[in-house]
Amino acid sequence: MKIRLARPFLSNPEILEELDKALKAGMVGQGEKVRDFEKSFSEWVGSKYAVACSSCTAALHMALICVGVGVGDEVMMPAFTFPSCGNMVLQLGAKPVLVDVDEETFTLNPTLLQEAYNPKVKAIIPTHLFGHPADMKPILEFAEEKGIHVIEDAAGALGTHYMGVRVGVIGEIGCFSFHPRKHLTTGEGGMLVTNDEKIAEKAMMLRNHGVKRENERLTFSLPGFNYRLSDVQAILGIAQLKDLDETVAEYRKIAKRYAEKLSSKSLGIIPPLEKNWAYHSYQAYVVRITEKFRTPKDSLIEKLKSNYGVETQTGSFSLRKIQYFNGARFTSRRRRPVCDILHDETLALPMYRGLSESDQTYIVRALEDLYENP
Repeated sequence: MKIRLARPFLSNPEILEELDKALKAGMVGQGEKVRDFEKSFSEWVGSKYAVACSSCTAALHMALICVGVGVGDEVMMPAFTFPSCGNMVLQLGAKPVLVDVDEETFTLNPTLLQEAYNPKVKAIIPTHLFGHPADMKPILEFAEEKGIHVIEDAAGALGTHYMGVRVGVIGEIGCFSFHPRKHLTTGEGGMLVTNDEKIAEKAMMLRNHGVKRENERLTFSLPGFNYRLSDVQAILGIAQLKDLDETVAEYRKIAKRYAEKLSSKSLGIIPPLEKNWAYHSYQAYVVRITEKFRTPKDSLIEKLKSNYGVETQTGSFSLRKIQYFNGARFTSRRRRPVCDILHDETLALPMYRGLSESDQTYIVRALEDLYENP
């Protein structure tokens, strides 16, 4: 048996029909389909503007530029996350400020913000990790008090809600990913959303070499990038967006089955939880492998793949353990920070639309075997 970690759901027949039209017409770059995708996405997420781009990392880069982050500024972010947000801060000559995370939600711990703050902080990037939202109310209150910007890293949070509102439109800017492990994929791709017209206009210029188009005349208004999305990619996005809420609902069903199967065992595996103010989209199903599970995590990943054909992956990363973040300020109240615990313990199990209950039973049995025979 071979069970992959993730598998994109691309069964909509509209995809092949629209791709065929685009290829025959020779329309494969950024064009009308990208504009259609942006319009549909902004309507779905609830923003005034949406700017399609080549990745969520590109969206984060543009977002930081749009709020004026530059050399010497500081940006607060969770210490347990994928490093792209910190990478973009460093690329701008600014400094990441790492804030420890909540042990239950894996997201930025807002009770640490005051301790982590100093007047150089210009923005906060809360990450809605694995599909569970960060606790945005205290983050927004703190940001308003200090006069700093809030950029949501919603890379893995398509369909996630916080207190009944889709994430990405709660802060000043939201950034989404369309990587193949996400609920919606364009192969690679991303989207920046905002309700601020000036931010949207600047992001549109930044993604296209800094070009501003007026009456078919091109003016290079600022030094930009090639962060464009193509019409071919947009066609994939448009088709999947129509079924996205259904896809998220399917992920939630799969997560519920995992929780039921794992909770009935005593393996030392802790399933993810969902706070009562959250609607978890479960982009990834990330469990904690505690010390009770006698097979070390790295060995577990290797044995699941080689012995059982089950692909898994470490959950995410403590940025403190990445060499080039060594100089970053870090705030935690724990002798052993939560970000380091989660770095060592979290494991992503296979998660995708179409993962069957029999597949999940097989995966849990494989975990049971490796618990009993480390």
